Amino acid sequence: MFCDGERLSFCMRSGKDAISPEPCPTGSTNNPVSCHQDRCGFGEAACCRTQKPTCRWNLSAPVVSGESYQGGESTGTGSCSAPSSCGDFGVYMSLGSSSSDSCSPSSGGSNFNFRIERPITAGEVIPMTDPRVDMSYYKEGRSCFSWTGTITIVRDVPNWAVSMDVTCADTGKGDLQVKGDFSGDI
Repeated sequence: MFCDGERLSFCMRSGKDAISPEPCPTGSTNNPVSCHQDRCGFGEAACCRTQKPTCRWNLSAPVVSGESYQGGESTGTGSCSAPSSCGDFGVYMSLGSSSSDSCSPSSGGSNFNFRIERPITAGEVIPMTDPRVDMSYYKEGRSCFSWTGTITIVRDVPNWAVSMDVTCADTGKGDLQVKGDFSGDI
């Protein structure tokens, strides 16, 4: 695959003829989609992806950081989906393992998601006891659905950012924590 202007192109088996289907989709005004030859994922040499990451994360618990591009790859540890501009404000994150056996139950993978019913306001500090908040976390066969702490809305979409400092409230699960920042552009 290669970029031919704003078209993602690929060669046929003979290598003597290239096919350039439709141009890349346009994306949004805030984060346009175009043909890129980096951060494409799946070993691809080129892809149609957003110019800016749709989701970035920098966490101190668990200690992970990275970014995801719509149509491209995730760099760092894990992958993340950005909130939508309509409906609830929600983020889903999967934190894979650096282990070569990612299917092993002890491989260290985890995932969590949180959803906040709109309306939300920039600067709003939302306690986990607020009925608008729903969060779940799964790590190495353990789960949590009850939390203490807060989520701070820095900005809503399209240039969104939240900061969170939450700990599982279930007995014996205080080590399940999410502390850090999420942001991105849609």
